[in-house]
Formats: sequence, C-alpha cells, structure tokens
Amino acid sequence: MFDLHRKADLLENQRLSCSLDEMKAKVMAISRSMAIIEFAPDGTILDANDNFCRVMGYPVEELRGKHHRLFCEEPYTRSEEYARFWRALGEGEAMSGTYLRLDKSGREVWLEASYMPIIGADKQVSSVIKVAADITQRIHTEHENESIVNALSRSMALIEFSPDGCVINANQNFLNTMHYSLAEIVGQHHGMFCTPSERESAQYKAFWASLNRGEVHSRRFERLDKYGRQVFLEASYNPIFDAKGRLYKVVKFASDITAQVTNLQTAAESAHATSVQNDASAQKGSEVVQQTVQIIEAISQDLNEAAQSIDAVSKQSDSIGKIVQTIRSIADQTNLLALNAAIEAARAGEHGRGFAVVADEVRSLAARTSAATVEIVEVVRKNHDLSLNAVNSMQSSLSRTGLGVELANEAGVAILEIQQGSRHVVDAISQFNATLQLH
Repeated sequence: MFDLHRKADLLENQRLSCSLDEMKAKVMAISRSMAIIEFAPDGTILDANDNFCRVMGYPVEELRGKHHRLFCEEPYTRSEEYARFWRALGEGEAMSGTYLRLDKSGREVWLEASYMPIIGADKQVSSVIKVAADITQRIHTEHENESIVNALSRSMALIEFSPDGCVINANQNFLNTMHYSLAEIVGQHHGMFCTPSERESAQYKAFWASLNRGEVHSRRFERLDKYGRQVFLEASYNPIFDAKGRLYKVVKFASDITAQVTNLQTAAESAHATSVQNDASAQKGSEVVQQTVQIIEAISQDLNEAAQSIDAVSKQSDSIGKIVQTIRSIADQTNLLALNAAIEAARAGEHGRGFAVVADEVRSLAARTSAATVEIVEVVRKNHDLSLNAVNSMQSSLSRTGLGVELANEAGVAILEIQQGSRHVVDAISQFNATLQLH
C-alpha cells in the first residue's frame, strides 16, 4: 500500500516537473521576444530582462531597487491616476494597454504592455510582472499619419464612402462646400452629387468599378451642391485597404475651385470673343490691302500709259522741229529769191517797179516766216524739255508705285499671317473653353 502511494507521488512529481519545465520553456520563449520587468507590489523594481533593459537604455543594476516612476513623466507620477494605478495592481487587478514611458535619455518610448499581479499562497500580491512590446515606431507613424490626415482635413474637403459608393462620413469643409448637413448625406449614394446623365452613364459605373479595383482617380470633377448649383472640385478618390488587402472604404480629398473655373471660363469666353473680333478685323484689313493694291496697280498702269503718250508727244515734237527747220530753210531760200528778184527789177528800171514791190512783199513774208519758225522752234524745244521732265517724273512715280505695290503686297501677306494666327488663337481658345466645360 505504501509503495502504491509512493509510486503515485513519484508520478505526480514527474508530472509537476514536466509542467514546470514546460512553463519555464514558455517563460524563456516569452522573455526572448518580449521586454519583461518585475516589480514589488509598491512599484519597486525587482528585476528586468535584457530586452527591457535594451529598450529603456538601462543596465539591470541601475534598475533594481528603483521605483517604477523612473520611467514616467513627473507630473503623471504625482497624479491621483498614477496612485490609483498602483493601488489597483496591489489589489490584484491586471492592467493592459498602450503606455507612454521615458528611457534613460528621456526619449519617449511607447509600450504595448500588460501588468500582471502574481498572487502568492497567502492570497496576497507578491509581485507584478510587466510584459511589453516596443511600439514606438508604430505609434510615431500613426501619429504622423493622423497629423497629416488632420492637416488635410483642416484645409480640404474630405468625404468617406463605402466600396459601393455610400457616404460614411464627411468633414465640415465638405459639408460647407456642398451645403449639406452630415445627417443629410450619411448613407446616401455618391450619385447624389452628380448630374442625372452622369449617374446613369456607363462611365460612372466604370468609375466605381475601377475604385473597387484599387485604382486612384485624381482630376477636376464637376458636382452639384444641395441646391443643384455647379461645384468644381480638384479631387482625388483614394481606395483604402485593411490589413488583409481588402478594400473597405474610399476617401476623397477635394479643393473647391469653382471660383477659379468660373473666372477661367469668363476669361476664355472674353478671349474667344476678342480673338473672333481680331480675326474679323484682320480679314477686313486684308481686303482693304487687296483693294489698295488693285488701285495702286491701276494708277501705275495709268501713269505708264500717260508716260507713253507724253513720250509719243515728245517724239512728235522732234518731227515738228524737223518740219519747222524745213520751213525755215524754204523761207531763207524765198528771201534769197526775193532779193534776187529785187535786183533784177532794179535793173529793169521803170518796167520792173511792180515786180520790185512784189519781191519786197515776198521778202518781208519770208522774214516773218523765218521769225515765226524761230519762235516755233523755241516752243517745240520747251515742249520737248517739259515732255522729257514729265516722262522722267512719271518713270520715278512708276518706280515708287511699284515699290508701293510690293509693300502693299507684303502688308497683305503679313495681315494674312496675322489672320491665320488669329484663327489659330480662336481655335485654341475654343478648345480650351470646351475643356473647361468637361467634368
């Protein structure tokens, strides 16, 4: 009987020993991966593992015998909250959560930790074990991301949708922009902000399908506010995924650019009207230049014909001069014959007196004819000189007229280029204006 009890005790001891070994192995495994520190019920440090010492920057010798407040900010250690914290642990209540602590250099360390009171055989707390993980980097990243989101939320309109497009939440900037209250839009579909034609379009369905595939959309969008007025938003729709890569919402960040778009549209319309007017003016200028060229060419032709006529007159003056020269020669010969007749009449005496009178009249006529031919020669010479001057002046005018025609043609080409440029501007502004209308 005694041997049976002894054998049972041995088996129990072996079981307990195995359990103890198993427990020690588990504790060692936890100790290798976690920061662990042990406190007395009053918060005095009893021991700490290497992980904890590495995280907090202390050697274990500097920690033993010191109080837990060593890791806390002074205002917190003097607070009633801190006193309640240790009273609760002393009464056997476990604590877990995210805690801000300070390392040896005073740097903030965030710990995801559990404070676990150890209850002794006397039912009293013998010590408190703290098991912690350093999540400082994660907390800083979360705070940074939260700060970014808060900054965006303060300066931009923000709205959240479920994957099927229903409104989950929106910030005040968005509500102010669209003139809704939050209660009016939560649970409603995104289509409430769109025109009926857009809501019913294939492009709209494709838009939400692409968001559900995780595609980001960033551009200018035209939306309607509560009163059906156009609102232009420079926005991005951003799919948000959970830890398992599943889409669980779409966040939209937007800036209200309605005023800028309206001003651009007004400016574009004004520029378009001005460009059209400039195009019409250039067209009219081109027509005026063409008419001017035609008139100058007609004047040039008239001047050329006049020059040819005057040149012909000048040539006739030369012919007249020759004829006058012949008449003058005849007059000289007549005068000589009259002189001879007079001499012969004088010889004839009384019988030649009548003939002498006739000869004298002929000589007088020849003298007048000779004088007249001299005057005619002078007049013809002057006419010839004037004709030459007129021809030279007309030739100079023709040269200047030709230059004027060339300049007018160049002006016409320049105006044509201006007109083509104006049309290009009109086309460009028309395209720009059409682009502004897109949404």
